[in-house]
Amino acid sequence: MRIIIADDSSIFRERIIVLLNEIPGLDIAAETKNVPDTIQTVKQMEPEILLLDIQMPGGSGVEVLQVLKKKNKLPETVIVITNYPYPQYKDRCLKEGAHHFLDKTNESEKVIEIINDLIQKNLD
Repeated sequence: MRIIIADDSSIFRERIIVLLNEIPGLDIAAETKNVPDTIQTVKQMEPEILLLDIQMPGGSGVEVLQVLKKKNKLPETVIVITNYPYPQYKDRCLKEGAHHFLDKTNESEKVIEIINDLIQKNLD
């Protein structure tokens, strides 16, 4: 399964890549750090998984979801992970097509669990 990591924090991307590289069957297809690049890369590469931050240069993760949904290019699984885990963001992201909404501070390890589950279901 291919994943795109969309987050403007190089520290977060580096940290999560170390963890994701441990998952057999997962290919880190690309990293993006702003909204326009994220939209373009997802449309071109069509990954199965998108790991998406909310606050990025050039707009927000909500805008990414809206554009990809409108273009019928949402990946099979979208995991939003943010430092802004407010209910209004969660509701909006889920409404726009996200499957998971996680708090970076307290739930980063859940990304690994979710992806492991997805890969296992894909193998079954």
